Amino acid sequence: MKNIIALALILVSTSAFADIELGNRFGIGVAGGLSIPTGASAFKNASNSGYSLSIAYQYFFTNQWGIALTYDRAKFGSNMETLGESFNIDGLYRFCATSRLSPVLGLGIGTGNTSGSLASAFNAGSVAANARLGIDYALTNDWVLGLTAKYLFFFNEHGGNLNEQALLPQLQITYYFEPRGSEKKHEEPKAAAPAVKVDSDHDGAFDDEDKCPNTPAGTKVNSLGCPVDQKVEFKINIEFDTGKSVVKPEYNDELQKMADLLKAHPDMGGEIQGHTDSTGKESTNMKVSDARAKAVKKYLADKLGVKWDTLTGKGYGSSQPIADNKTAEGRKANRRVVAVLQSLDTIKDLKAKKKSEEAAAGAEKKPAKKK
Repeated sequence: MKNIIALALILVSTSAFADIELGNRFGIGVAGGLSIPTGASAFKNASNSGYSLSIAYQYFFTNQWGIALTYDRAKFGSNMETLGESFNIDGLYRFCATSRLSPVLGLGIGTGNTSGSLASAFNAGSVAANARLGIDYALTNDWVLGLTAKYLFFFNEHGGNLNEQALLPQLQITYYFEPRGSEKKHEEPKAAAPAVKVDSDHDGAFDDEDKCPNTPAGTKVNSLGCPVDQKVEFKINIEFDTGKSVVKPEYNDELQKMADLLKAHPDMGGEIQGHTDSTGKESTNMKVSDARAKAVKKYLADKLGVKWDTLTGKGYGSSQPIADNKTAEGRKANRRVVAVLQSLDTIKDLKAKKKSEEAAAGAEKKPAKKK
């Protein structure tokens, strides 16, 4: 018995099945198997194993506790064939309330009689009792398969040595259904109330999208909630093969996040930057980082639909470390690709300003014309 319980608990602990609801449901089950005479009695010595049949009508009050009306029929073979029949009221307990795989314990008492034996002492009406332990597995929400060991006891009115005991190992199948008129109603889930959007710093960008919280009042901001002249950096979690600049398909989801961000904020653009650690020649690092930055920009534009002219790509080699290149962790942190975003209007103004300054500087360098 201990081995059966241990096996049941191991099976339950390793199962990962969806839940089943048996509470407030009826079930009709049939079971069949062997009938094995047992116990220290004259009946055991005079009988051989035969077959058993059980029919049960049951109801579960909760997902663990239930009750059953059970009919058991056990036929024993020998020169004195004996038929034992009992009608019992059983209490049922499921160890794992809603698991599809669960040990089940049952205890019952009722009335019974035995007949057919050539030894009249074995033919008698009596009180019957049973105990059972089994394992149930829900094939579906309605059909449950079980393997049960039931111990059946007939208290023979002729004396204790004539009490008839049997072990009934059985395979059973049970169909569960709702009480008429009280079928479970599958209500449509109510739509969740829309979350209230909050803009704590009153800059026009809601808190869940605000990349620069607590912006001073009156500050002109972009759609990310940052001052229009401020750059905002986003790390892109992507890695490349050594010395290569090919974007692997496995990083599509990561790049899609950046593409979605840029599409959600069409007023933003900027620069895709490539950075390396200090290992190797700086000229090589500069070339590789630049190729990677441009490869990411191309991927965002060609494959993910980001506007080409809103981004640039540039490599910086190892010139802008963010960690110590003397450690492996630091070098790993320095090998990175980032998107540095800014308001497109600000970028446009800065380009115009730079062009104007370059034109003015060029004019100053021109020699004055001779008269």
